[in-house]
Amino acid sequence: MFTGSENGGKTMAVLFSVVSSCQRHGHDPFVYLRDVLERIPDHPQDRLAELLPDRWSPPKPAEPSASEVEPAQ
Repeated sequence: MFTGSENGGKTMAVLFSVVSSCQRHGHDPFVYLRDVLERIPDHPQDRLAELLPDRWSPPKPAEPSASEVEPAQ
């Protein structure tokens, strides 16, 4: 009734399920979805389960490169 169509309702239910699963596992849903959508094209198909909210771990911050580190004075 409030989703516009039956397909819209199914899509909304899937997204709500993913968001609530992220929250249940202590993950920020936006960070989770952004990371998974960036990783999925290069991720091996037989390891997709690693990207589920209960197994996912947030990306680690990148180490600064030598050019980004200020020299000591």
